[in-house]
Amino acid sequence: MTNEIDPKVVEEMKAKHGDVYVLTAEEAGVQVVCKRPSRPVYRKFRDQRSDPNKRSMAFEDLFLACLVHPAPKEFDRVLDEMPALADTFGVALWDKVTGAEDASVKKA
Repeated sequence: MTNEIDPKVVEEMKAKHGDVYVLTAEEAGVQVVCKRPSRPVYRKFRDQRSDPNKRSMAFEDLFLACLVHPAPKEFDRVLDEMPALADTFGVALWDKVTGAEDASVKKA
């Protein structure tokens, strides 16, 4: 069972950060709120993914740069126990913000 975030907290995060996403890892019972990455954060992520020496940290860094609830420092304890959650949430956030499911391409 996931510890769901209070809807009031989600509304507070929306008021403070604009678009936010509630990400859930059902099996781990963890839920977090992330904001949309800024352009510089996304550029850093994109650069990390293309650098073989930094690739392994790309999704974790994206996730932590966007995490607004709980605070990243507070979430460190969770990541110490379940380090793969950072990648899980980073991939989910990336999938959401790229908007790939909303894009369409037509040959002119």
